[in-house]
Amino acid sequence: MVMSMSEELIDPGLPVVVTSPALQELNEQVVAILENMSDAFFALDRQWRLVYMNRVAEQIFGGRRENFLGKNLWEIFPEAVDSVFYREYHRALAEDTTVEFEAFGPGLQKWLGVRAYPSREGLSVFFRDVTGRRMTDMMRRYMEALIAASNDAIIGKTLDGRVICWNKGAEKLYGFTAEEMLGESVSIILPPDRKHEMEEIIQRICRGEYIERYETLRTRKDGTLVDVSLAASPITDEGGSLIGVAVIAHDITERKRIEQERREKEQRKDDFIGMASHELKTPITSVKAMTQLLQLRLAKEGNAEAVRCLERMDKQIDRLNRLVTDLLDVTKIQEGRLELIREIFNFDEWLKNLIEDLQQTTTHKINCSGKVGRGIVADRDRIGQVVTNLITNAIKYSPQADTIDVRVMADQNGVIVSVQDYGIGISPASQEMIFKRFFRAVRDGAVPGLGMGLFIAAEIVKLHGGNIRVESAEGKGSIFSFSIPSPTLDVAP
Repeated sequence: MVMSMSEELIDPGLPVVVTSPALQELNEQVVAILENMSDAFFALDRQWRLVYMNRVAEQIFGGRRENFLGKNLWEIFPEAVDSVFYREYHRALAEDTTVEFEAFGPGLQKWLGVRAYPSREGLSVFFRDVTGRRMTDMMRRYMEALIAASNDAIIGKTLDGRVICWNKGAEKLYGFTAEEMLGESVSIILPPDRKHEMEEIIQRICRGEYIERYETLRTRKDGTLVDVSLAASPITDEGGSLIGVAVIAHDITERKRIEQERREKEQRKDDFIGMASHELKTPITSVKAMTQLLQLRLAKEGNAEAVRCLERMDKQIDRLNRLVTDLLDVTKIQEGRLELIREIFNFDEWLKNLIEDLQQTTTHKINCSGKVGRGIVADRDRIGQVVTNLITNAIKYSPQADTIDVRVMADQNGVIVSVQDYGIGISPASQEMIFKRFFRAVRDGAVPGLGMGLFIAAEIVKLHGGNIRVESAEGKGSIFSFSIPSPTLDVAP
């Protein structure tokens, strides 16, 4: 639309003022059209002064029009001098030509689509805010660039499985070119026994789920299988309706190979530990028996020094035997062969006897408080293994203290036991790993051990359906607690 401003303009604050009633009526009609149009509009005289702006332009300019009319456009927006707007508006007047362009308005912080028409009086400018569309276009171009540059396979498909996007990463991973796949069913890359996965993924997406990691197999063009990890998300139209699914596939073949090698290595190690531990059991038992026999003979002969040596040897044999037993237990746990022999027993009496036996082996004072007051059902020996491990650990890790506190209580679910020491404590990082196999919180050799005891204790508690935990502060000691469920037995045998 081109509008010429009248030469009889008497007030720069009014759009067009003429003396003819007919022209005055026409001017009012034009103003009414400009005020109600969806585009922004303003008119400039040849001195770049604003002589009119409509309601939409007022909104985009961000102020009342009375504050702009009669002022020089470049004084209102000095940051626009030498911009695309400045150059194109000057070209329109200098060459008497219509200009049309899109540019970022530096003073308005918006993208504007502009059409400017020159006339004898000045310049008529129609424009609209195209920021939303420009940002959408920009995001689309960014996404297209990211998709094209991604090493991962990015596939877009319709709800019936037809491929609508197939990037370079997909070509590299699966061997099919985009030309071969666009419009084809994505089932081409599904192994025969995985065809159902396409429908399952679609169903999950339709339920509003986002699939973050789905590990599976896919078929390459040459027929070989590839391990992939998939992530899937919905593709929607402008109205929010689901129209397709976007899938990102990452090749995890190398990771799977490393994991398999690690599992095989772990299995070989476990097999060796199990075999070696089993083979060590017999000679240890024989050495133990012969040591005890020698103790008896030498005691009869009155050789006290030799007897003391054999007593120390006997303790080391017991220690070696415990290590071998722990190794065998670890192997059984790894193979799922650690079994429980549950029985009913008086917990309080049993714990009292256990602590009395342990007290004979240490100078630490082992205090015990609380009671269960009933019988429980559990594996007596395995729970004894747990309690013994926690107490001996507490002794080992509190060399400067002289007290270990054992607390017992019962609730409606079962039994709770805690063992507290006042030793070196455990760092927060180590607490997260403390029940892992072969993990040791102290690695400088100051405290002996192989890091199996707490792992075995935790597994025994889990087999009983219970849980084990630790609370600790470095330099202040630790509290290890475990609970096991058990039915209430009013009378313990």
